[in-house]
Amino acid sequence: MEKIILGLAVIVGMLGAGTTQAKEIKICTDNNRWYPFTWSVDNTALGVHVEVVQQALKNLGLSAAFTPMGWDDCLNAAKEGKFDAVVSASYKPQRGEFLHYPDDAPDGGKSKWRITEVEYVFLSNTGDAYGFDGNVKKLPSPVYGPQGYSVVDDLKKEGVVVETAKGDQANIQKLLDSKKGIVITISTIAQSYANNSKFKNKLKVHEKPYTSKSYFMPFSKKGSVDKATYEAIWKEIARLREDSTYMVKMFSKYQG
Repeated sequence: MEKIILGLAVIVGMLGAGTTQAKEIKICTDNNRWYPFTWSVDNTALGVHVEVVQQALKNLGLSAAFTPMGWDDCLNAAKEGKFDAVVSASYKPQRGEFLHYPDDAPDGGKSKWRITEVEYVFLSNTGDAYGFDGNVKKLPSPVYGPQGYSVVDDLKKEGVVVETAKGDQANIQKLLDSKKGIVITISTIAQSYANNSKFKNKLKVHEKPYTSKSYFMPFSKKGSVDKATYEAIWKEIARLREDSTYMVKMFSKYQG
C-alpha cells in the first residue's frame, strides 16, 4: 500500500511540474450500448471503461467531462481536436494518424496499457445448425456488424462482406427478421441479448471467439493533453486494471 501511495505521489508531482493544461479532460464516448464497457443513458456516459478512466483521472487530481455520441462522430471530433481523448478505442493505423496510442498498441497483442481486453464472438439464430470453427470463409450470409468498428474492417480484410448498422440491437433485429445470417459482437453483449427475456431461446452464442482486442484511452494529437500527462494516465489505468479486487468489484456492478 505504501508503494502505491508513493507511486501516485510521484506521478501527481510530475503532472504538477510538467503540465499547464486545464485539469478537466474532454472525452467523447460511443453512445451505442457496448455493455458493460461503454454506453449512455440520458446523455450520461456509463460503463466499466468510463468508470476506470474516471477513477484514474481522479487519482491523478484530474477530472473527466464525457460526451456520448455516434462512434464515427466521436472519432472525427477527436481528429479535429474537439476532444482530448476517446474512451475507448482499439488500435487501427488510420486512427494512429490522429490519436496518440501506447507504443505497444500496433503490436496487436494484449497491451500493457489497455483498459481491458475485449473478446468478439458470433451470434446467430437458435435453429441455425452452423457453428463457427475459426474459418470465416464458411460464415453464413449476410454477416452483420456494428458501423465504424475495427472488427468489421478485420473481417473485410479476410474477404467477408459485412452489412453494418448503428448499434448491436439493429443488427440482431435484422438477424431475427431475416431468419438467416450471423452477427459479430463482443461476448458480453452477445450473452446479454441471448439472456434477455425479449430474445430468450432465439439466439445462439458461438463458443469459439473470432478475435480479442485491447481497448485504450487514446489522446487526440490536436488536443490539450501533453505526453507526460497522457502517459501518467495510461500508467494509472494499468495499475487499476491489475488490481484484481478493484476490477472484480467493478465488473460485479454490471452483472445480472
